Amino acid sequence: MKPSTEELTWTQVVALGKELNNDSLRALRAEVQAQSENLGVSRAEWLPSLDLQVTQGQETSDEFKGETAKSRDGYLVLSQNLFRGFATVGKQSESEAKLNRAQAKLELEEISVRARARQEFFQAWHLQKKSTYFKDLSDRLQKNLQLVRLKYDSGLEGKWAVDLLDVQKKSADLEWQSSQLEFIESLHRLSELLGTSLSRRQISLSPEDFLKESPALNKPISDEKLLSHPQSQLMRASVKESEALVTQARSSFLPTLSLDYRRGFTHTDLPPLAESRYNKEQVQLTLTWNLFAGGATRSSVDSAHQTLIASQQYRQNSLAQLKLDLEKESRQFQLLQARYLNKAEERRILKIRSETVTSQYQNGTRKYADWEVAQTKLAEVEGDFLDIESALLKQRAELERVAGVRWED
Repeated sequence: MKPSTEELTWTQVVALGKELNNDSLRALRAEVQAQSENLGVSRAEWLPSLDLQVTQGQETSDEFKGETAKSRDGYLVLSQNLFRGFATVGKQSESEAKLNRAQAKLELEEISVRARARQEFFQAWHLQKKSTYFKDLSDRLQKNLQLVRLKYDSGLEGKWAVDLLDVQKKSADLEWQSSQLEFIESLHRLSELLGTSLSRRQISLSPEDFLKESPALNKPISDEKLLSHPQSQLMRASVKESEALVTQARSSFLPTLSLDYRRGFTHTDLPPLAESRYNKEQVQLTLTWNLFAGGATRSSVDSAHQTLIASQQYRQNSLAQLKLDLEKESRQFQLLQARYLNKAEERRILKIRSETVTSQYQNGTRKYADWEVAQTKLAEVEGDFLDIESALLKQRAELERVAGVRWED
């Protein structure tokens, strides 16, 4: 792969990710804004309302001896709910829970986007290394082919050895070209995810960046950590919403009390009598109590209570599953780390062995078969090392997603 002066680091990806504004995030942010406005609506019920009432009509009755009386009324009405059986408290609690749930969903989506970006970043880096590996392997096979041809021309090797190395070099070239195309496609996917152009970039990542665990992953899996996880916050908001619905349902058993203050006028026109106009001021305290609603109130309470029980159980199950997932992904990450380090040591030893056998083959103290075995074994281990490295990177990103690692962590 041709070197590039433009390098892409994970720090740059994080900076781009914080400004990410894809369709799913826009929709969730709109939902958060909508629930925030709904919370304002529920809080407004604590405050009085002021209405202007203007009516105009006519009436015919025996009182007016068959004449039609026309009337016009105008009032300013100030109303204040004094007590609604805790329905106002329940409605505000429900709005707060819905807002918290929307915020938790947004945070979970942001974490998911970060994990996908992390995986694609690691994938691009892996393909970049894979491309470099096959290019180096092709160059190495080219040198080996030149050496074997010299020995073939000298009558020390058979034609089959030359043909075998020639086929191996062509295979390495094809793999190199394929990995280059896959790298470009991976960068394109990362570009679409981040909403920016990343063409002709080179991934810059040190092995230490993923071999060591981040502070967010080093923390023990405590109850406090579980409760602060966005998934737990989402379930907690669902429970709070169910509790608010129970409060609202139970409020139907209680009376409501409201206070109204009315001030205005009444104008009556009854021909052939004179017109009359009266200014009026009225204070009214209203107590309303629904004594029977056909069992609907009891059913509403029972339904809300069952919903609450279900949401509480679902939250407990979700927390237990989250803890199991964290433990499983953490163990898998540690296992891959050990395999990675072991394979790296095996690769180091085989490189030394390959260099030694190559030197011995060049000076004629080793046969081609020994040299070919050493070269093949090294190539196999290097390929395995790249695969384990890729699996480790993806597992790191998955562990971060399950652990709820945010962009800033």
